[in-house]
Amino acid sequence: MKTSWNEIQLADDFLEDHIPPQERLVVEAQLIVNPAFRFSLQLQKKLHALVKSYGRKKIKAEAEVIHQKFFSDPGRKIFQNDIQQLFNNS
Repeated sequence: MKTSWNEIQLADDFLEDHIPPQERLVVEAQLIVNPAFRFSLQLQKKLHALVKSYGRKKIKAEAEVIHQKFFSDPGRKIFQNDIQQLFNNS
């Protein structure tokens, strides 16, 4: 089974809610009558979830590196105290 670029783009637009309501109805009808398209859309949905999860993990790892850099270095004690004061005063 080969998925066309147009079908992939349509699935993306459908999943991201970037298509007008009339076209959305057509896609929903295709999902009912076309099992191959339905399967393709399900795979695309899983792919979106994986990419989103990967992005979150990457951002979390980058934030941890920054945290370690700024809050573990004794030379940044003034900065650490300033940040602590900001949160204590909130």
